[in-house]
Amino acid sequence: MIPRGFIIPEATKKMVGSFDKMAKRDGLLPIKISDFYAKKVEEEVRVVGGGVGPLYRCVLPGTDRFSSRVAGEVSDFIGDKVNMPEELKDVLIWKYDDRVLFLPTDNCASNCQYCFRTAYLSDRHGSKPFTLEEKVTKLLEFLREHAQVEEVILSGGDPMVMSPRDLEMILRRLKEEGGVTNIRIHSRVLVYSPFVYTEACCKMLAKYRVRLVHHIAHPYEICDVVREHVSRLRTAGVRQYNQFPLLRQVNDHVDVLKKLLLELDEFGIRNLSIFAPDPVNFSSPFRISLKRQFALMDELNWSSPAWVQATRYALDNPAGKVRREDFVRFEKNMDGAQVGIFHRNGKEIRYPDFPEELDIPGKREVMLWKE
Repeated sequence: MIPRGFIIPEATKKMVGSFDKMAKRDGLLPIKISDFYAKKVEEEVRVVGGGVGPLYRCVLPGTDRFSSRVAGEVSDFIGDKVNMPEELKDVLIWKYDDRVLFLPTDNCASNCQYCFRTAYLSDRHGSKPFTLEEKVTKLLEFLREHAQVEEVILSGGDPMVMSPRDLEMILRRLKEEGGVTNIRIHSRVLVYSPFVYTEACCKMLAKYRVRLVHHIAHPYEICDVVREHVSRLRTAGVRQYNQFPLLRQVNDHVDVLKKLLLELDEFGIRNLSIFAPDPVNFSSPFRISLKRQFALMDELNWSSPAWVQATRYALDNPAGKVRREDFVRFEKNMDGAQVGIFHRNGKEIRYPDFPEELDIPGKREVMLWKE
């Protein structure tokens, strides 16, 4: 879904049509861009052209979306579906003993081209196996039977696209009936549709002591309007954090990473982690070789102040997250594809690497075109 009047090059219009057909055939999310974000993409296209800018690549397909596939890509690399209890399919994911991921919605304000949950969300698109009330009831029943769960993370989809009434119902029942100590919401609404954060919404999030984790992936997603709503959240007392993926030709240069992290720090948002995009189907346009990921993180840590270095770098996998310090060596699979070997909690984790010969870095002058 592209906003009415959205001005994009003719070549992009053709790619959008081709992508829509591919999305239906291969189970990808359809194109969906908010009016607010579309204006930023239009400005970027006027300067650097279509198909190459970082914001463009976040929401619109480039030519590499149609041709780039590598070995090791699967539909659900981290095991979301495997970690859904049988009676709670499409309700929650229980991967870690002390916390659960609750899925109240499968909708987002815009659809990210790099979404690692695209196969699951496209499967659920338009399907309503449970009402929201039923989902919350099932979640509360689960919490009563599993006292070790201390945190509920609202994800999806994007919980902040829900109506304020529905969201408050969830938060209220979690506090009053679920006895949950910590509630976290992961959302990209701040960069796609920041106007969601009305004064009433901010007060509601503060009332229930929500930890709000934004997903800001590029410094140009931050503008005066976004800063205004961050300030509104902060004034209300909402604790704000951020995490984002390391994306090829979007933010894969140390200057882009530093600019983003320093801007987040400037208005009081703590960045929790930078993570590798999962090797899911059709993710290769955004993936980076492990060797270059390690080099980027080293350069970031050696060339930036302590409050920037404090962010974690992580790779998710079916056994849980691993970090750089868990890396042991590289190996070749039977098919000749390279994998990174990590050791974590007594387990050996084999992480599919992205081929170095396909890892074409983003150009600094394109990713930071405003400079």
